Amino acid sequence: MSSRTEPTDAIERLAWALNYHQGDSISTNELANKTGLSWATTKKYTQLLEVLNRISPDIDVSNDGITVNQIGENLDNLKQEKDLQLAIYILQHASINGESDDTIVKEHHSNVLDKYSSTIKELEDNEWIECTDDTIRITPKGASVAGPARSEYRNTNQKESKTVPEVKLINSSEWNEAKPSESSACWTGSESGKAKKGREFTDTDFERVGTAAVTQ
Repeated sequence: MSSRTEPTDAIERLAWALNYHQGDSISTNELANKTGLSWATTKKYTQLLEVLNRISPDIDVSNDGITVNQIGENLDNLKQEKDLQLAIYILQHASINGESDDTIVKEHHSNVLDKYSSTIKELEDNEWIECTDDTIRITPKGASVAGPARSEYRNTNQKESKTVPEVKLINSSEWNEAKPSESSACWTGSESGKAKKGREFTDTDFERVGTAAVTQ
């Protein structure tokens, strides 16, 4: 192409083209030729469309701002997990700033954090987050739950969204005897750090932070 295509234009071209191939497979090369995009651009933005299809909310955009009508279909289970919602939110925005364990400024996120005032206290008591008067950050313990859960929601197809495993919080007394799995939001004892009896953790080994439905 003679000039660089704007990302918004590239994504819209791909979306329009793909709408006419429902149920059919189309090669990346063929899609690139149809849309006038390079192979690399086509590959990158179709992967982006796939992720957005899983997590994108239903929104209306106007001159006054953006109204969210419904969270992404793939995140339906997350509506009942206020502790996990908040942990993922902090992890996500810390990552945007730099590293996942960076602090975020409370003032910049007050419109969201104000809805989670009781949950913030619960997560702090359970050592998932650390707070000062002005900042908040996720701990390694909280990140080991929020990170896999975020990946699970991001990478699970919508048809399977109801099967996303529930994430449970391990008791602090058991923390040093177990290692969280990087590939799953559910934890079991590992070879290098399993429980004394060499068993999988049962429900009695975990405690849940109180949850409540999110107000839409």
